[in-house]
Amino acid sequence: YFKRNADSPEPMVREVDPYALANYFGVWMMVGFDHLRNDIRTFRLDRMETVLVTAKVFTRPKNFNLVQMFRQKQSQTSGEIYQVKIAREIFRWVKEQPPYKLIRTQSKKNYVILTIESPSEDSVITWLLRWGNKAEALSPQSFRDNVKSTLDTLLKIYQ
Repeated sequence: YFKRNADSPEPMVREVDPYALANYFGVWMMVGFDHLRNDIRTFRLDRMETVLVTAKVFTRPKNFNLVQMFRQKQSQTSGEIYQVKIAREIFRWVKEQPPYKLIRTQSKKNYVILTIESPSEDSVITWLLRWGNKAEALSPQSFRDNVKSTLDTLLKIYQ
């Protein structure tokens, strides 16, 4: 399994009792008991290099509830608050795969200001940059500065 922010670029071997498959915001996820973390975790299928089915037997807990788990996970998602400005023409698409919890929208004539909460600034920056000049980081200033720094680094690659 390839963990996004791993210390090594090599895949990790994980032993997991699979409880469910779910499509979450367009991404296929396996939910199961992770023996390394001794807890229920989610794993993106597109990050799995190989899967080995073993002869080990397990029983999914009777109280396991996938819908409740995802609702609880969403409500527990906390982090920093960010404001971004989005061109109105892409607002529909921006809402499809958010790495954030939407706190508030402010509609203007040509744009929408989103107030969002996310535990990962890096994820928000990556998401924001995919919209090109149709999206702008507004606040906090450190977030805006980090977006600019990322863009400066990208610009150096192409000079």
